[in-house]
Amino acid sequence: MKSDKEELIRLADKEEKFYDVLSYEDDKFKIFSKCVNLNKEVLEIFNNVRSDRNILEDFKNLFSGEKVNGSEEKSVGHHKYRSTSFKKIIDLASKIKRKLKQRNFKNIVIIGTGGSIEGNRVLYDSFYGNSKKEFNFRFISGSDKKEFEEATESLNKEETCFFVVSKSFKTAEVLFNLDLAKKWVPETHMKSFWGITSSKEDAISNDLLSDQIFSFPDDIGGRYSIWSEVCLPLLIELDSSFVDFFKGGGLVDELVLKEKRFLKFLIKLSIIDLWNSNFLGKDNKVILSYSWKLRNIPNYIQQLEMESLGKPPNSESIFEKTGQTLYGGYGPKAQHSIFQLLNQGTSQTCADLIYISESDNLNLAQVNSSFNLFTDNENEKDDILSVNSNIPSTIFEIKTLDPFSLGMLLTIFEHKVFISSRFLKINPFDQFGVEKGKKKTMELLESFDSS
Repeated sequence: MKSDKEELIRLADKEEKFYDVLSYEDDKFKIFSKCVNLNKEVLEIFNNVRSDRNILEDFKNLFSGEKVNGSEEKSVGHHKYRSTSFKKIIDLASKIKRKLKQRNFKNIVIIGTGGSIEGNRVLYDSFYGNSKKEFNFRFISGSDKKEFEEATESLNKEETCFFVVSKSFKTAEVLFNLDLAKKWVPETHMKSFWGITSSKEDAISNDLLSDQIFSFPDDIGGRYSIWSEVCLPLLIELDSSFVDFFKGGGLVDELVLKEKRFLKFLIKLSIIDLWNSNFLGKDNKVILSYSWKLRNIPNYIQQLEMESLGKPPNSESIFEKTGQTLYGGYGPKAQHSIFQLLNQGTSQTCADLIYISESDNLNLAQVNSSFNLFTDNENEKDDILSVNSNIPSTIFEIKTLDPFSLGMLLTIFEHKVFISSRFLKINPFDQFGVEKGKKKTMELLESFDSS
């Protein structure tokens, strides 16, 4: 009798055929997926590997405070903000806003990197243009001082404050830009700095004022920190109207535990990725947003998935490959670059396409033609315009972009990643590869400084 892995290999090797694998719709989303050779037989074998019941228990453990981050012996707490904890952040943002206005600050510069800044970028892109724009925002995240200079060159120093966001307050890029900022502002203006961290003492040791430091718990990873105090700078602008963002994420948490149909939908999203990478050889995934407002969401998802699933394989798992390589960007721009590779190149890729129902006809035509070219086996193969049509694809249609739907969308991706980690038997909440890179950077920096 063949093992589950052998059966999956056999089914993957059959003549290539696209199946309508997934179709889900509610009042916020319509999600549809086509995948090669992923049929009911494949889904049944995945259920043997880890059943719906097992995965439901996994979520119960996550939400109840079990130490699901085993390598660091921690529970995971970011989901708590999606239930009731968000109220304290909304109130805190209102208090900070009053202080900023009293001091006549008009510019907010956010210093951070990775998860400490990507969440704020997504919120800024999605909703900042809808507000009255009481503050101007700048983002600084890298280690080239030209970025700092360009971000601040047109700003009035007396009207500018900095939010320094770092879980450890030891990240090299953050401290580098903090040092530049302290030299840029008037000497007496440490009141221009606000810290958001899990390590208050380290923030104080870098000259930040104790009463201008806001802490979040150590059990919140950077790539999940959009739900925490990390998003305070944007909430200052977006205000209490943004409570629906947390409620949208909270609804997804609720549905996972209470609605079998919804849990099955999330499990299928995970299976699609694992099937594509482990059995179809699709090691790459392109994420394309056809909404200008969501142009940076591929970067957010890239960090979420690659940092969470980019781990060594577990020898006890049937899966030899863990996370995929993710890339992408703004869909209409990709039409003139990435699509040549996808349609006629040799890259082994699958795709996620994201768009908003309320789009111009050209936008709708682009996203739907792309999906059809990627997945239509009937496309002609005999002339110079022939295309591969071998790219398993999922369309995420957002009916209206609002805080509630964005909260739902990000939590859907987050939970899909968690489910994949359960199949793979890996920890999605640590990041020792990142830590190794940071350590090596600091060692070299110290040697450069001493030479």
